[in-house]
Amino acid sequence: LGDSTVRRKPSRGLTLLEALLTMFLFALALVVVSKLVTGSQHLIRYSSGRSQALRTCQWALSELRQQVEASARVDEPTTGSSNRLVLTTFRRSNTRLPATLPRWRAGTDPWWDPYAAGDLESLQFSLNSDQLMKLSGGTSTLLAGDIDNFWVNAKEQQLEIEVTVREQIRNSRFVTRVRTP
Repeated sequence: LGDSTVRRKPSRGLTLLEALLTMFLFALALVVVSKLVTGSQHLIRYSSGRSQALRTCQWALSELRQQVEASARVDEPTTGSSNRLVLTTFRRSNTRLPATLPRWRAGTDPWWDPYAAGDLESLQFSLNSDQLMKLSGGTSTLLAGDIDNFWVNAKEQQLEIEVTVREQIRNSRFVTRVRTP
């Protein structure tokens, strides 16, 4: 049995070509991982920006709906479409009821008019550059930013309010309908 022993080659390590190939594959893997990380970071930033825009727009549409429902009347648009909404609302600073409620007697007591001019004020919603603004009593309030479009369509006994939010990739359009007073 003397010569049947297996001879092993001595370990030489990596050749230069094998080392370069290994470094290339490692660098390629790092580039792929880097692209995945930056892509996911971009997606997270886009999603959080979109989420914030959606919340802001939903809040603004909710405010518009509440104001229309609580208003005395819609002044603009009464027919067709407009890029602003004008309402006549009940003045918040005044109480609508008289200080003391009179005992009503037929023919002797005056009627209380809740629609008296002193108890009403104008409220306007419009787009100022890219900001949806609420103007009431000379005071402007920002409702939402990055708004691309604001339209109000008067239909039979209801308003259709459309708001388009500007986003990085594409714009989002939101529509709500509310019954007119």
